[in-house]
Amino acid sequence: MLQFPLSLDNKPEGQDYYAKEWLDPNGENGKHRLAGGYLRDRPLNGGPKQGDFIKVNYLHEIKTAQSAGISGFMVNLQNVSGPEWDRFQVLLGAADEVNFHIVPTIDATTEFSQLPPDEVGRRLAPVFAHPSVQASGEAPVLASFATEKKEMTWWRDVISTLEAKTGSPVDFHATLVDSSSQNISSVAPLAKAIGTWGGRTPSDASKQGEAAQRVRDLDREWIAPVAAQDVRPTSGLYAEAENTATLRQSWSAAHDHGAEWTQLITWNDYAEGTQLAPSRNNQGAWLAMIRRLADVGDGDSPQRARQVVLTYRPHQPGAKATRASRSMHPTLGGAAVRPRNQVEVVTFLPHEEKVRLTVGEESYEYVAPAGTHVELRPARPGRVSVQLGATPDCHLQATSPIVAKPLVQDLSYHADWIECS
Repeated sequence: MLQFPLSLDNKPEGQDYYAKEWLDPNGENGKHRLAGGYLRDRPLNGGPKQGDFIKVNYLHEIKTAQSAGISGFMVNLQNVSGPEWDRFQVLLGAADEVNFHIVPTIDATTEFSQLPPDEVGRRLAPVFAHPSVQASGEAPVLASFATEKKEMTWWRDVISTLEAKTGSPVDFHATLVDSSSQNISSVAPLAKAIGTWGGRTPSDASKQGEAAQRVRDLDREWIAPVAAQDVRPTSGLYAEAENTATLRQSWSAAHDHGAEWTQLITWNDYAEGTQLAPSRNNQGAWLAMIRRLADVGDGDSPQRARQVVLTYRPHQPGAKATRASRSMHPTLGGAAVRPRNQVEVVTFLPHEEKVRLTVGEESYEYVAPAGTHVELRPARPGRVSVQLGATPDCHLQATSPIVAKPLVQDLSYHADWIECS
């Protein structure tokens, strides 16, 4: 999301717009007070930068993504002017320098999609001249979000206009919010690849196969959604992700159904709490886990370094916030799911090993087997830590404790991780 760069103002983390206006319940003149603040998390910006800090930060984000095995960003385009469009131009230039792929993505729920096709083509033609958009040896890709919200004739005219203005073919990738048989069939004549935005519970992740098969039956490539969670303070809704279960199961579904494309949802949408980029609340754990899951799926050698991923909520689901704000409900997507109150430890080990988990005043010991293993224990107030093996060189301390009385409700999962030799 262009709305959420590492920094909006090049100030230290405790003094910047995120801290003063989006995380503070009284920020932006109190308009998010009922929600307890616009956001619950923020990016790690690394402090003020010299020179063009927007570009420096984008280069940092690109290198972070590349180190996690990510080949490009699908950039959600909502308008054709203003700060976000200006930042998009900077991102394109940064990606050009380091051979990173950018996929312009028209959001059909925003003002961008209200433009006539000829105007869309005129605006996007210079974008498609960038090396970062011109995939090596392939046609450049135009993608869409909520494709079904616009008439297929509009998309057809956009594609043909863009091809006429650039003088080259364009591949169209469609992401549907409603992946009904009718919507998939409607977009298939235009799209080379089709995907769904998907849900954010483990049950949702396990249902990918039906949509994938519909797409395959039409001889199109499948774009699989992979996500960790979805928590929206401003609407008071969240999906119960069951610690890392949604992430693990959505990744497995993408692998099992042979997805040609995997869409990680999302890199940095902090408003919906789906961010996978390193943040205050996840410390890079989601990316570390995705990289390890990818390695395992590709036949990773069991001799890889030991890895531990720890997830927990910052307070129990039923805890009452000290600041009056809207209560959050696990009904995102239309189905109520009982909230989980567990600390989870996921280990990736070359051989079985003793693990000691401390949650508040309680400690648990168990032997984790070789390979991937998931262990759950009840969450309770206090510090959380994991000790792997008998020596202190692989000790993971949670960044934040589980508290009994939170300032505001935060039903997102926080995460920490460590990798040891």
